[in-house]
Amino acid sequence: MSVCRVNKSTQISANRKVYNNAFYMQVHELIGMGYERMDFSLHQSSKEPHITGELVRAIETVLEDERSPDWVIWYSVHDDPPVNKKGRYGKNRQRVDIKIVRHLKGKRPKMQFEAKRLCNGSSVSKYLGSEGLGCFLAGEYAHEQQEAGMLGYVQINSERTWANKIKSSLEENPQDYNLRKNDRWKKTSIASKLNFTYRTCHDRVKANGYIGISHVFLRFHN
Repeated sequence: MSVCRVNKSTQISANRKVYNNAFYMQVHELIGMGYERMDFSLHQSSKEPHITGELVRAIETVLEDERSPDWVIWYSVHDDPPVNKKGRYGKNRQRVDIKIVRHLKGKRPKMQFEAKRLCNGSSVSKYLGSEGLGCFLAGEYAHEQQEAGMLGYVQINSERTWANKIKSSLEENPQDYNLRKNDRWKKTSIASKLNFTYRTCHDRVKANGYIGISHVFLRFHN
């Protein structure tokens, strides 16, 4: 796992790092195991909420499957949960697409994912815009976490094609996305079933410092 660089004053203990790395990897393993159970060919024209709902349902079957790894008992997955943030209440709360939680006593690790279809000429701007990646950079989502994820539902072309388009847009205007100079777009290997995963790190002005974003591309066409 590639992590964002942080100042020594904000370094956490070695044991905490190991724990965080395991959480980060297991969350992505759940995404991969859920995706593997889907019939992706059925969703070439499906809307994002439909695909997300089916992905969450598939992850739930992983969590309830006695053949799954023992560690899955510690996790739950949530579809379109409200984001609890000061200043927004009730129906005015925003909703992130997917949240995965590890259950334990005390503060529970959480990771939020925002999903976008990659299917036409406006897809990159939507993926990177105020209702996509921008929600994390503005601190609207994951304002208490330093890791989050973007899911790209690939409905035309290849995963690599869309990854290159998004990379180009980010690197053409790095200041617009507060990209860290030495932590820009990098291919990474997090989960065995997710072959097209990349990582960026960004500074945030309105939230707790930097945020690392995993960009996971999932194909939904033949």
